[in-house]
This record gives sequence, structure tokens and C-alpha cells, in this order.
Amino acid sequence: MARKRYIKQDQGSFYGEYLYKQLVPPNHFFRKLNKIVDWKRFTEKLIT
Repeated sequence: MARKRYIKQDQGSFYGEYLYKQLVPPNHFFRKLNKIVDWKRFTEKLIT
């Protein structure tokens, strides 16, 4: 089994959240996608 190369902090980055809110309109596809997809289930697979 592969060694984990990240630390789970349960928080998004300040700049990431701030910029996301400023740049992505409320009715944008990405916001809709975030509401229906559980990204936590893919996080470990994508990082390792």
C-alpha cells in the first residue's frame, strides 16, 4: 500500500475559497458540480 503524501486538514485554503467566491458566478457549472459530487471520496485516489 502506498504511503500517504498529504495531511488531511478538513479546511480549504483561504485564497482558494476567497478567489473561488470572487471569480465563479453563483449559477456556474462548477458550483452545481460541487453540490452533487462528493469530492472527499476521490481525494486520496487523486493525490496518491
